[in-house]
Amino acid sequence: MAATAASGDVPFLRLPDPYTQFRRRAERLRHLASRQHSLAEYLRFIAGVADAQQDAAREFAVAVAGDDLTGWAPDDSLPRLSVHRCVLPHDWRSALETVTDRCRNNGAEIANVIGALSQSPPEQVDGWAKAVLVGDYTQIDPGTAAIIGAALQVVWTAWCAHLGIAPPRTEHRSECPVCGSRPVVSVIAAGGAEHGLRYLCCGLCATQWNLPRIRCIHCGSTEGIAYYAVEGSNQAVKAEACGQCGTYSKILNLEKDPKLDPFADDLASLALDIMLADAGFERFGANPFLIPAA
Repeated sequence: MAATAASGDVPFLRLPDPYTQFRRRAERLRHLASRQHSLAEYLRFIAGVADAQQDAAREFAVAVAGDDLTGWAPDDSLPRLSVHRCVLPHDWRSALETVTDRCRNNGAEIANVIGALSQSPPEQVDGWAKAVLVGDYTQIDPGTAAIIGAALQVVWTAWCAHLGIAPPRTEHRSECPVCGSRPVVSVIAAGGAEHGLRYLCCGLCATQWNLPRIRCIHCGSTEGIAYYAVEGSNQAVKAEACGQCGTYSKILNLEKDPKLDPFADDLASLALDIMLADAGFERFGANPFLIPAA
């Protein structure tokens, strides 16, 4: 995870490494599966998806290495990679094909999803992909959305890892400054110049960007912030809840556990989501593998 600084103060961006990210995620998922029996089958399944993503990422990262990704939209209001532009690269299907090919043998249910996906018209698949990009899951099956989301993660991670320049720093930080997606969680960094700083992790491209601690990701309030953790845990994974807007997001403390992974440990801490939902809070952020059924 490479860091880029802005304004001579704290490092603002931490860009992902598409060649190692998904492998590390798969390893973390399998470790968590060995310790959480109630979620073990699901975590091992997503680990298999991460393996497929790693294979696709190696190929796609090489393909986009020569692309010029230094520019911005003409009015500088949207990054070239912004999901709000809903532009799919012409070869995004190569990532989708690799992911689906590797996942076909991961059970009958996912095989049925992949079979239906492969038989769908290309324009329909592209339409689903654009819907996933902007977080609209109303017209798409959760299983299909998860597989498409996995492929889109590969594409956008490879793209953003080859950014020639950092995006302009803005005060509106509830969306990823590289692609405009919502964060999956935030992390407290450990070691180096970023030690102790809070970074939000994008749910699509995995870019991390700095946001001061004890501040609501959604509304920016610094008042009414409360923290929740599962009783008996090591407090490495908490939920930061805002009493002003009623939303929460998870915060992973790498100082307490340097092996935490934003996506894997989010999935493994579903008990925390249940706790916050029972307390009346709504989750802010997105994980492509936690898509609610319509």
